[in-house]
Amino acid sequence: MKYLDFTYLRTNVTDDVSFIKQLLMIFLTSLDADVEVLTEAISNQNHEHTKSATHKVKSSFRSLGIATITDSLQTLENHAKASESFDRIQPLFDEFLRQLPDIKEEVLAYLEDKS
Repeated sequence: MKYLDFTYLRTNVTDDVSFIKQLLMIFLTSLDADVEVLTEAISNQNHEHTKSATHKVKSSFRSLGIATITDSLQTLENHAKASESFDRIQPLFDEFLRQLPDIKEEVLAYLEDKS
């Protein structure tokens, strides 16, 4: 798998497949709403809201061990925290959005395979 790190999950969270499935379902359920909040914060060019919304999204990815996305979201959060120009923030967010469908597809494929 390109994004999900099951070694991380088994080592740091649980090796219970049914619990991992529950985590992934919660992740998918909350992801769209969380990304919508982040999208709005960036559209409004609100640094504080961008920082807090990015932190929430980043935490979801970190809990699943999705390191590459976690790292890029950390960079986005740092830029928002430093009140950097949204000209620097927007491309990071666009790259995250570009990867999001593949991540969701990977999660869904795992859930269907383990059903």
